[in-house]
Amino acid sequence: MGKTDRNPDDWDLSIEDEPEPSNRVIGAVASAANVDPFECPPLYETVNPSALNDLFDERAVHGRVTFDYAGYEVTLASNGDVTLADPDEPPETD
Repeated sequence: MGKTDRNPDDWDLSIEDEPEPSNRVIGAVASAANVDPFECPPLYETVNPSALNDLFDERAVHGRVTFDYAGYEVTLASNGDVTLADPDEPPETD
């Protein structure tokens, strides 16, 4: 996991780190916030973890889903990438 080139406040987590999308989201948030994953708020209070896992269960599906969780704007892509952004920060423009 590391900072992105797009915005230094964004974080990316690769699919190789965790097989289930819901766990990748929690892991990315925990890492960005520098806390243990068990210290993160329950994901089910924001999104249904089972539905999130099922959404990209088949890698043939292309797309992404974005939602707010634990103070971050979380984007989960069908390729497994998780991007975190501060929802209060405006996106960078070129």
